[in-house]
Amino acid sequence: MNLWMNRIIRFLFILSLMPISVYSQYSVRGLVIDDNGSHVNGAQISLYQNGELAALTRSNVDGEYSIDKVSQGKYLLVASCVGLASEEDSVLVDRDMSHNFILETRDIMLDSIVVNGKNNYASSRGHVFILSKKAKESGNPFVALQEIPYIYSDPVNETVRSSDGQSIMILIDGIRVNSGISPIDPSRIKSVEIIDVVGAKYMRQGVKRILNIKLKETSIYTYAQLAAHADYPDDVYEWQKDVDLHQVLWSRSRLGEHQKGQGIAGADHFWFGHTPLRHRVDIGNLHYIDTGAVFGGELTLVQLQ
Repeated sequence: MNLWMNRIIRFLFILSLMPISVYSQYSVRGLVIDDNGSHVNGAQISLYQNGELAALTRSNVDGEYSIDKVSQGKYLLVASCVGLASEEDSVLVDRDMSHNFILETRDIMLDSIVVNGKNNYASSRGHVFILSKKAKESGNPFVALQEIPYIYSDPVNETVRSSDGQSIMILIDGIRVNSGISPIDPSRIKSVEIIDVVGAKYMRQGVKRILNIKLKETSIYTYAQLAAHADYPDDVYEWQKDVDLHQVLWSRSRLGEHQKGQGIAGADHFWFGHTPLRHRVDIGNLHYIDTGAVFGGELTLVQLQ
């Protein structure tokens, strides 16, 4: 009995020496104002950790927000509000802390009418926004979409998520496009629509919110992928171009040259087989996916459409 008591006492003593911060939880508080110094009521404050939504709250009439019971760690804190540009900051939570946001005013386009971004206007289905000049000139659609409320756009991983964790579907001119938004030049974006009133068709798929990117009428949204047995024997792809079919079927010279970081112009992606490899190889926009299944290796499949 004394032996067990000694062990328990020893364990409790060791436990007491461990850093208190391991078990601690903290609060993150702050103030949200616009570029005129006015308090922002109803701004959405999202807290992400490792790409996952950890907490969600809104600012009150005084622009104040508070998130309690936050475990120690590194987070991404995002503030967004209709009519104002979103802001985000990386924060290290290791104590009770305060973090303030200043959100800049921008314009919203609603039913072909441009109104001042300080006003909260909504369509019958959600909200419609136009990108700022800076966003359109960014050259990256994921960077451009960072100023849109209700979503979190990550240029590093090229992903777009609903800021409240809901399932989101991305449409281009109302159509679901397999290629995603990566090929889009932001200067071609006419407007961005956040649809919260989702039709039954998408609700059955578990979709709670839709991001619909509308392109200018003069632009043509194309996304080309080419699949060939072995190679496309040219550095520039053109539709119906006269090429050596023997090389299309059997050439390994391009892969053998290990043109790392290079590819073929004229299309977004090229998919090749023919040469058995231990694992899939990606060189620029060239993808070699024959992983030797016929010889007992793995079978690699890619969904193109």
